[in-house]
Amino acid sequence: MAPQHTKIVCTLGPASDKPRTLRRLIEAGVNLFRLNASHGTPAEHANRIVDVRRLARSLRTPVGIMVDLPGPKLRLGTLPDEKRLLRKGEIVVLTGPRSKIKGHLPVREDQIIKDLQRGDKVFLADGTVKLIVHRKNPQAVQCRVLVGGFVRTGSGVNLPDTDLAKALPTAVDRKWIRFALKHRVDWLAISFVQKVADVEAIRRLSGNKRGAPSLMAKIEKKGALRELEQVVSAADAVMVARGDLGVETPLEQVPLFQKEIIAVANRLGRPVVTATQMLESMVEHSVPTRAEISDVSNAILDGTDAVMLSAESAIGRYPVESVLTLGRVARVTEEHFPYAAPQNETAHNDQLPLADAIGRSAWQLAKDCRAKAILIDPKAKTLAAMISRFHPESLIFLLCNSWQEACRQTLTRSVRPLVVPSPWDRALRVIKREIRRHGGVKRGDRLVLVQSAKGLYGEGSDLLRIVQL
Repeated sequence: MAPQHTKIVCTLGPASDKPRTLRRLIEAGVNLFRLNASHGTPAEHANRIVDVRRLARSLRTPVGIMVDLPGPKLRLGTLPDEKRLLRKGEIVVLTGPRSKIKGHLPVREDQIIKDLQRGDKVFLADGTVKLIVHRKNPQAVQCRVLVGGFVRTGSGVNLPDTDLAKALPTAVDRKWIRFALKHRVDWLAISFVQKVADVEAIRRLSGNKRGAPSLMAKIEKKGALRELEQVVSAADAVMVARGDLGVETPLEQVPLFQKEIIAVANRLGRPVVTATQMLESMVEHSVPTRAEISDVSNAILDGTDAVMLSAESAIGRYPVESVLTLGRVARVTEEHFPYAAPQNETAHNDQLPLADAIGRSAWQLAKDCRAKAILIDPKAKTLAAMISRFHPESLIFLLCNSWQEACRQTLTRSVRPLVVPSPWDRALRVIKREIRRHGGVKRGDRLVLVQSAKGLYGEGSDLLRIVQL
């Protein structure tokens, strides 16, 4: 069986956090586990972290862990009968959480009332109910119902036309950031990013020191789309968060935004995850729809580094089968992936930054000599993403000096982290054994070696070599 390049992110929840199921998920090919801080308690997520790390160690398979921050999720307050039918053309009044006026719709955040302006749209219940602001005063906002339907206590509120003054991180985010630092998780996903400053604020709080979690910006707001290149550059990875993106923007534009986000992330050398409803029908059914298979395949052809399961693995009936399905689709799609040319425009520039030039050279050398794998020195680990962005047909084996470092390198397409003794150049036997086990490489195959040569050829030098097993 051909080795798989596309990574799999799996959300943990009641359906998947039992040790036996966790073991099967890792064996099925999960590379990164997502802990959704919008659901579950810190104690529940702490237990999941312990179990994942114990099982990953026992299986000798590095697996990353990500905490997905709640962000400023806006919701309706408590309704008298827990639900209410809004009819098209009806006038409704939004008020703050402390209002007791009968018939008004309370929201949990006063900021919504402050920031909404005449003509702004208000989407409720995942966009199934739509309002438009008719008039406002400091205490209330009067809206007309454009599309009617039921709303319930706690229904989500989306404001696609409104830039909220509320900044990241929220008080709840801060609590979960402290949790993530305490448990030394590998990634933090930042929800509802609107601007570069949001990523920078989380970076300051989570720390820039060695061992701090990497940051993944979730692209799901119009503001993030307006500053897409800057946001992607500021983050360590991005997520195409199609759920809220499909509420904040017209549904028919989501596939186009997906392609744009993936293309920018590829060009800038940032891993990108495509998420939401990849295999939604498998929450209840053991077989996905044809449309879902096409969706997963097209995300891979777009150039995504990873695909993500949400409800399918957190509360679904078939979490392991969902992971196995993603793996099968990925391997078949990758057989037809357009490897012949670099997948981003910078490959055709006359002058490239040094890291880009080395990445392209390693890709070209592996292609020209038909190398089965690219091997990267631990000191040159930053080049892994730079090489991956060209989507080489070869696997990329990143040599790591510690287990924790290996777990932090599981997200990037084609990259297989290997923990080897230090200094690694004296552990060639271990390296050869591991790449044969993980990548189907055999005696006589060629490898491209990317080695840091600092101290030998001067500061900042890197060396490309061809070696044969």
